[in-house]
Amino acid sequence: RCGRVGDIAANLEQISTADVVVIWRAELAGPVQLAVDAARLAGAATVLDVDDLMIDPCLARADVIDAIRFNGDDAAAVGQLFAGIRDTLMAVDACWCTTEELAVHARRKHRPTFVLPNGFDPARLHASRRAVRQRRIAAPEDVIRIGYAGGTRTHQQDFRLVVPALTRLLRERSDCRLVLFSKIADNLPLTDLLEFPTLAQFADQIEWRDMVDLAHLPDELARFDVNIAPLSVGNVFCEAKSELKFYEAALAGVCTVASPTGPFRRAIRHGDTGFLAATPKDWYTTLRRLVSDAPLRRRAAAAAYHDVLWTYGPERRA
Repeated sequence: RCGRVGDIAANLEQISTADVVVIWRAELAGPVQLAVDAARLAGAATVLDVDDLMIDPCLARADVIDAIRFNGDDAAAVGQLFAGIRDTLMAVDACWCTTEELAVHARRKHRPTFVLPNGFDPARLHASRRAVRQRRIAAPEDVIRIGYAGGTRTHQQDFRLVVPALTRLLRERSDCRLVLFSKIADNLPLTDLLEFPTLAQFADQIEWRDMVDLAHLPDELARFDVNIAPLSVGNVFCEAKSELKFYEAALAGVCTVASPTGPFRRAIRHGDTGFLAATPKDWYTTLRRLVSDAPLRRRAAAAAYHDVLWTYGPERRA
């Protein structure tokens, strides 16, 4: 069963009956230490599960993690959080993580580390294919949507990589639309365009969509014609992020252009199952080609779909 850190103290008896206790991105101090002690006393295995590079407090800097700058976070507090998660890593029996790049950092701490890639379950597959069918039967539109489905306000520097290409495309193609998301509760944009004034003149070509929960994400992705996944290549924090934006879009029948980080290079066969763009010129030429060539978009999307069915599906992960 799953629970929150705050529930640990009231559930130590149940924890002591487990075979494996998995701790997700939590600091060792306080309740988590109680859980580790209870599990160890009962002979259960303990595992830290992380999907971001949060085990090295030295990386808690604005020049590495742009969210610290953009959100005005206290770098010292972030460093303290990372130190606490590192302490959990050192206290447990093993570590699970989502990419080889992330595993490297855990192994440097001399901890047994296993890569369990992100993937999808049958419910996500069914929801995605339903979204594809619904789009196919909908009335055709005379616009081409380039979508950026950022999930948090942490990717300003990543998005900056593709701004010149998007600006040029929106200027050249009045039928192009850029799809971005904002939080419903406070109408807070996940991508702050105030930092990208060149896009301001194209406000009528930017579609703002309400951020949805994961169950409804396929419906949003299926509206895209092209999915973009920019990340800062060479940035140690970004390089450790997984390729989930590629396979989520593929399930929804959409081709992806991504930055050539390690996980994306391994996931995407450039020109076949998707496209990799390393420079502003690459982003522009690739997006322009896709915007102008609907059959190419469909071929790449179909190839990606058939590729991810096994690579990221529940049977492969099991």
